[in-house]
Amino acid sequence: MRKREGFTLLELMLVTVIIGVLATVMVAAYTGLKERGKLAVTRSELRNVMTAAEAYRSVTGTLPVSLDELVDGGFHRQSPNIHYCVFERQPGPPADLRVEAAHSGSTLHLVAQYPSWGVTTQQTVGTTDCS
Repeated sequence: MRKREGFTLLELMLVTVIIGVLATVMVAAYTGLKERGKLAVTRSELRNVMTAAEAYRSVTGTLPVSLDELVDGGFHRQSPNIHYCVFERQPGPPADLRVEAAHSGSTLHLVAQYPSWGVTTQQTVGTTDCS
Protein backbone atom coordinates (compact mmCIF):
# COMPACT_ATOMS: atom_id res chain seq x y z
CA MET A 1 0.00 0.00 0.00
CA ARG A 2 1.18 3.45 -0.91
CA LYS A 3 1.35 6.11 1.83
CA ARG A 4 -0.76 9.17 1.03
CA GLU A 5 0.92 12.60 1.39
CA GLY A 6 -0.55 16.09 0.93
CA PHE A 7 -4.10 17.22 0.31
CA THR A 8 -6.54 16.16 -2.35
CA LEU A 9 -7.93 18.63 -4.83
CA LEU A 10 -11.36 18.35 -3.21
CA GLU A 11 -9.98 19.29 0.22
CA LEU A 12 -8.17 22.33 -1.19
CA MET A 13 -11.30 23.49 -3.05
CA LEU A 14 -13.41 23.12 0.10
CA VAL A 15 -10.99 25.21 2.17
CA THR A 16 -10.89 27.88 -0.57
CA VAL A 17 -14.70 28.08 -0.65
CA ILE A 18 -14.90 28.38 3.15
CA ILE A 19 -12.30 31.17 3.19
CA GLY A 20 -14.18 32.98 0.39
CA VAL A 21 -17.49 32.80 2.26
CA LEU A 22 -15.90 34.08 5.47
CA ALA A 23 -14.21 36.94 3.61
CA THR A 24 -17.51 37.95 1.99
CA VAL A 25 -19.29 37.98 5.35
CA MET A 26 -16.52 40.06 6.93
CA VAL A 27 -16.53 42.65 4.11
CA ALA A 28 -20.32 42.99 4.33
CA ALA A 29 -20.17 43.43 8.11
CA TYR A 30 -17.37 46.02 7.85
CA THR A 31 -19.24 48.05 5.23
CA GLY A 32 -22.33 48.20 7.43
CA LEU A 33 -20.21 49.16 10.43
CA LYS A 34 -18.69 52.13 8.58
CA GLU A 35 -22.12 53.41 7.54
CA ARG A 36 -23.48 53.07 11.08
CA GLY A 37 -20.46 54.98 12.36
CA LYS A 38 -21.07 57.81 9.89
CA LEU A 39 -24.70 57.97 10.94
CA ALA A 40 -23.74 58.14 14.62
CA VAL A 41 -21.28 60.98 13.96
CA THR A 42 -23.87 62.90 11.92
CA ARG A 43 -26.56 62.36 14.56
CA SER A 44 -24.18 63.64 17.25
CA GLU A 45 -23.29 66.67 15.12
CA LEU A 46 -26.96 67.53 14.61
CA ARG A 47 -27.60 67.27 18.34
CA ASN A 48 -24.68 69.63 18.90
CA VAL A 49 -26.21 72.08 16.41
CA MET A 50 -29.54 71.89 18.24
CA THR A 51 -27.81 72.54 21.57
CA ALA A 52 -25.94 75.48 20.03
CA ALA A 53 -29.23 76.83 18.63
CA GLU A 54 -30.78 76.64 22.10
CA ALA A 55 -27.77 78.47 23.60
CA TYR A 56 -28.00 81.09 20.82
CA ARG A 57 -31.73 81.54 21.49
CA SER A 58 -31.16 81.93 25.22
CA VAL A 59 -28.57 84.68 24.60
CA THR A 60 -30.18 86.57 21.69
CA GLY A 61 -33.86 85.73 22.15
CA THR A 62 -34.26 84.37 18.60
CA LEU A 63 -33.18 81.29 16.68
CA PRO A 64 -30.23 81.64 14.28
CA VAL A 65 -30.96 82.27 10.62
CA SER A 66 -27.83 80.50 9.36
CA LEU A 67 -25.16 78.11 10.50
CA ASP A 68 -22.63 80.94 10.12
CA GLU A 69 -24.35 82.81 12.96
CA LEU A 70 -23.75 79.86 15.28
CA VAL A 71 -20.14 79.40 14.17
CA ASP A 72 -19.22 83.11 14.12
CA GLY A 73 -20.88 83.66 17.50
CA GLY A 74 -18.79 80.90 19.07
CA PHE A 75 -21.78 78.66 19.78
CA HIS A 76 -20.77 75.83 17.44
CA ARG A 77 -17.65 74.40 15.83
CA GLN A 78 -18.40 72.90 12.43
CA SER A 79 -17.10 69.42 11.64
CA PRO A 80 -15.20 69.13 8.33
CA ASN A 81 -16.82 65.75 7.57
CA ILE A 82 -20.40 66.99 7.80
CA HIS A 83 -22.17 68.66 4.88
CA TYR A 84 -25.23 70.75 5.70
CA CYS A 85 -27.93 70.50 3.04
CA VAL A 86 -30.55 72.63 4.75
CA PHE A 87 -30.34 75.12 7.59
CA GLU A 88 -33.50 77.14 7.73
CA ARG A 89 -35.57 78.92 10.31
CA GLN A 90 -39.22 78.44 9.65
CA PRO A 91 -41.49 81.26 10.77
CA GLY A 92 -43.70 80.69 13.78
CA PRO A 93 -45.05 81.08 16.33
CA PRO A 94 -43.50 78.97 17.55
CA ALA A 95 -40.34 79.51 15.50
CA ASP A 96 -38.87 76.27 14.24
CA LEU A 97 -35.40 75.37 12.99
CA ARG A 98 -34.85 72.61 10.41
CA VAL A 99 -31.37 71.25 9.74
CA GLU A 100 -30.48 68.50 7.26
CA ALA A 101 -26.95 67.08 7.15
CA ALA A 102 -24.94 64.22 5.64
CA HIS A 103 -21.55 62.73 6.42
CA SER A 104 -18.98 62.82 3.62
CA GLY A 105 -19.11 59.61 1.63
CA SER A 106 -22.66 58.80 2.71
CA THR A 107 -25.96 59.23 0.89
CA LEU A 108 -27.94 59.02 4.12
CA HIS A 109 -29.14 62.41 5.27
CA LEU A 110 -30.35 63.14 8.80
CA VAL A 111 -32.97 65.76 9.56
CA ALA A 112 -33.31 67.56 12.90
CA GLN A 113 -36.15 69.86 13.98
CA TYR A 114 -35.97 72.37 16.82
CA PRO A 115 -37.71 72.80 19.29
CA SER A 116 -38.86 69.18 19.03
CA TRP A 117 -35.21 67.97 18.98
CA GLY A 118 -36.18 64.98 16.90
CA VAL A 119 -33.45 63.56 14.67
CA THR A 120 -34.70 61.14 12.04
CA THR A 121 -32.93 59.20 9.29
CA GLN A 122 -34.01 59.94 5.75
CA GLN A 123 -32.63 58.10 2.69
CA THR A 124 -31.86 60.44 -0.17
CA VAL A 125 -31.04 59.85 -3.79
CA GLY A 126 -28.57 62.73 -3.97
CA THR A 127 -24.93 62.93 -3.05
CA THR A 128 -23.26 64.28 0.09
CA ASP A 129 -23.07 67.77 -1.40
CA CYS A 130 -26.87 67.71 -1.16
CA SER A 131 -27.48 68.18 -4.87
